[in-house]
Amino acid sequence: FEHAPSSTEGNLLLVRLRQYPNAVEGTIRSQVAFDTKSISWVDTDIPGIQEKCLYPLDDTQKVYPERQWLEKWESKTKMPPKTIGQHGLEIFVVDGSFTDTEGSYKKGDWLRLPNGYILDASSTTDGCTLLCKSGGFMFAIPPDNAK
Repeated sequence: FEHAPSSTEGNLLLVRLRQYPNAVEGTIRSQVAFDTKSISWVDTDIPGIQEKCLYPLDDTQKVYPERQWLEKWESKTKMPPKTIGQHGLEIFVVDGSFTDTEGSYKKGDWLRLPNGYILDASSTTDGCTLLCKSGGFMFAIPPDNAK
């Protein structure tokens, strides 16, 4: 695999390389590349929120703890309060903006929410598109003083 991105207009790249072990329980992590525009939005249980699953795409990768997806929130969508699970949640604001009890987040903002955090969020009038990832904190390296 050769990584050589380019663009005439310029792009914002969110690159996260080699964060996790390549093999868990004998399963090799597969590298995936695809155009997210080719995936259809799917309704969720929450009115006004749709998603596109990015990882895992097949059963061979379900041994890994993380899940990655895009969410699209319509204007002024209110998500019921959600307690973040054991391995945290990361949110990157791709477009638009949303608010929660701690503040307002706009395009380009990145949040790392720890286990137990209560996300009580609403999109603003312009709605938002979020890149979400859960399960990634499992592989985080603790500070030297954490034993």
